[in-house]
Amino acid sequence: MASLDIAGQVEQRACSRVSVAIADLLAGLKLWELWSTLGWHDIRQRYRRSIVGPFWLVAWVWGLPAIVKLIRRQPIKPVRGPDR
Repeated sequence: MASLDIAGQVEQRACSRVSVAIADLLAGLKLWELWSTLGWHDIRQRYRRSIVGPFWLVAWVWGLPAIVKLIRRQPIKPVRGPDR
């Protein structure tokens, strides 16, 4: 009987942690103006003297996965050593 009580408490704590985590995520999403302003300010500070800087950041974020996809699309050929 005691083991059932412990299992119920553990399950209740897990549900409580999940609900707290979801509530925290929703509260963070509601503050989108704050984190978007802080992110834009960080980009502006980092690329303060560059005109192309923010656009380069976007190009890198979108370009890198595209390059990886192009590379992965080609079949990988096994490398044969001189002894084969």
